Amino acid sequence: MPSCSLDPNLRHCSLLEGDETCAALYPSGVLPFCSAGCQTSPHGNGCVADRPEDACYSPCGQGLTAVELAQCPQGSSSAGSSGGSTGETGATSSSTAQADDTASDTGIPGCRVDADCEPTMPSCVDGQCVPCTLAPDPDLVCAQLDPMRPLCADDRCVACTEDDASACEDPTPVCDLVEGTCVACTRHEQCPQSACHLEMGSCLPTDRVWWVDGDAGGCAGADGSEASPYCTVAGALANVGVGETGTLWVRARAGDAAYAAGLTLTGGRVVAVRGLADERPRFSGGGVGAPITISGGAVAYLDRGRVDGSSVSEAIAVVGAVLHLDGWLVVLNPGGGVSLSNGAELHARTSVLGANGSGLIDAQALRAAASTFELRYVTVAGNDSAGVASIECMGGSAGVVHDSIVVGIDSGSIACPGLVVDHSAIDSLLAGDGVVLRESFDSGWFLAPGAGDFHLVSPHPFDDVAQWQPGDPIVDLDGEPRPQMAGAPDVAGADR
Repeated sequence: MPSCSLDPNLRHCSLLEGDETCAALYPSGVLPFCSAGCQTSPHGNGCVADRPEDACYSPCGQGLTAVELAQCPQGSSSAGSSGGSTGETGATSSSTAQADDTASDTGIPGCRVDADCEPTMPSCVDGQCVPCTLAPDPDLVCAQLDPMRPLCADDRCVACTEDDASACEDPTPVCDLVEGTCVACTRHEQCPQSACHLEMGSCLPTDRVWWVDGDAGGCAGADGSEASPYCTVAGALANVGVGETGTLWVRARAGDAAYAAGLTLTGGRVVAVRGLADERPRFSGGGVGAPITISGGAVAYLDRGRVDGSSVSEAIAVVGAVLHLDGWLVVLNPGGGVSLSNGAELHARTSVLGANGSGLIDAQALRAAASTFELRYVTVAGNDSAGVASIECMGGSAGVVHDSIVVGIDSGSIACPGLVVDHSAIDSLLAGDGVVLRESFDSGWFLAPGAGDFHLVSPHPFDDVAQWQPGDPIVDLDGEPRPQMAGAPDVAGADR
């Protein structure tokens, strides 16, 4: 018995003369094989470009597959035929007549030139409109149809493919492989030479990129190239004037040594500071002010890094500026984690605000004054304070917490009127969609919280708390993939 059913369409090649019917319909040989109905054919008549497996192949038609009929009857010119010329001529004439009849009844658009065809079947082959993939020059057909979609892929004309995204330039530098269109960037990884200007959806200029390596020699003659990097972040930032943009690639120092001078960004500059995929450069406190300060209308993109040891003030201060924080560890800062003031904005993703503050002073992991923030897949845990330890809002600040963990040393560590929380594990009694209440911090949930390591340790209560949605981070702190399916349950916080 055949492994698939023959198509009931009486005009199907498998019920006529098989390959002969296809040859008559498509003299150019673009669709030479007759499928028994087990695979989709471009025009619904069974004719396909590639030879099907025997169980789905009907070379002779007559309602039979190649499994049931190894050789076509005498008089057929299909594969396996051994008939004489007289029989072949008669069979061909009969097949041609049937094929012509099939073409007229299948509803396949007839044509003389490509211009006669619809966009979904833009090429005229053998008097019939076919998908671009069956055209003699698929990309040329698409380019003539629409110069903005000059490539043929999967029977459709598209702007870009995985192999050719040359058409994708700012302000839409990324190829959406599903739609075959150029779109804005949403992740720094989509701009591998610089970084994604997330506020605009475009890649930062690739000709304004500088490297920093605190362990490099020859600092005096450095030009900021990868081969001759600056020794300090300040040295690289000197290339970015007021209102200008730039990207800094900062290497981690040997022995986990810190960039003690920190990072100060102001004057409307737009700067990305990135660590390599397998590195996380460390910044440390020790001075009077915050090790990292973003102010004066600047926009900072901090991608992969760590800041610790700030005892006098918070580790990161954002004053009237915008900070995007991705893959960062803000840990072990007795003076507090992140402070926002004067209309500042924080967008934190896949980051940790942990073990900050002290029971002796009123400091928080996150303090917002007349500012806004959004936490997405962030772990805010093990923070301590003489007051509220995790999140404190004042001056009309507004915040959103998605798919995160917020658990202080003492429960009730959130004081933020109007805070929006969804699919998160928190220690405070707040309303929200999918909020799971955890009353107290348990150091056993994490690998080494006292050392600033907040990787999860099983068993822990954060499985299936989060709910992944489009636009969420696609990997966790260590690059482990997230489910990337709308509504899929996931592990809350930065690690999974």
